[in-house]
This record gives sequence, C-alpha cells and structure tokens, in this order.
Amino acid sequence: MAEPASVALTYLLDELRDTSNLLLIADLDRETRRPWWRNAFLFVFRTKSEVTAGLALQYLGENIDRARDHWREAMRHRQQLAESTGDAWVARLLADLDAAGFDQVLPKLAHDAIPQMTKDAANHVGSVVSIIRECDAIVVRARSQLLLQTMRDSDDR
Repeated sequence: MAEPASVALTYLLDELRDTSNLLLIADLDRETRRPWWRNAFLFVFRTKSEVTAGLALQYLGENIDRARDHWREAMRHRQQLAESTGDAWVARLLADLDAAGFDQVLPKLAHDAIPQMTKDAANHVGSVVSIIRECDAIVVRARSQLLLQTMRDSDDR
C-alpha cells in the first residue's frame, strides 16, 4: 500500500509544482512598489524574474489554461490517493490540504476571476501561488513521513 501512495504523492507534487511554475506573474507586483524614477530606469534594464514575469503576463491566458489543466491532474491524483487507502495519515493529509485551500485554486484560476489590471492580476495570482506553495509543503511533509514509515516498517521485518 505504501508504494502506490508514495507514487501518488510524487505525481501530486509534480502537478503542484508545474502549476506554480506557470504562474510567475506574481513577480510583477514589485514594479508597482518602486518609485516612478526607478521604474523608468528599470523599464530598459529589467531583472531576469521581471522579464520572465512579463512574458507570463503576455501569455497569461494560455498559462492560466495550462495551469488549470495541471491543477485538475493534481485533483485527480489527490482523489486517487484518497481512494487507495484508508490510513489515518491520508485523512490528515486531505484535511491539511483542505485547510490550505486546495479546492479554492481552480475557481481562482477561472478567466473571469482574474482582474484585468496588471497589479491586481499579480496580487490575485500571487495569492493563488501562495496557496499552491502551502499545499506543496504539506505534500512534501506527508511524502517524507510516508517514506520514513516505510523504511521503519522494512527494518522491522
């Protein structure tokens, strides 16, 4: 039972990370917090993360569609994990993911849920990325605990 669960956790983690990698627009929010003269200077000289975030904004619609597809896959892996075993740690994992806002991500990635203004879009997508990162941390902890328990069980045999 532990091996399929660890595989499901790994797939879930991959989908979480693929989703957050598509949502780099959150870095654009820094532009709105700098003085106007610095923004004018940095309009020509941008950091790598700002260039990447600018490209993400340019392709926001496509990125959002792809991010939603990855999130649907993450939801599918989560459901498979819930159905594969009735262990207490799975129930805790699912409760922790629910508390972190796992189910809120997909509605927040709807095109009509994302504001049109760059600053507002950056803040909105930034909040979604925060939820995804929290879920990522929860899954990493659960996977580590599962692998540690599997190693202890194999040592006991």
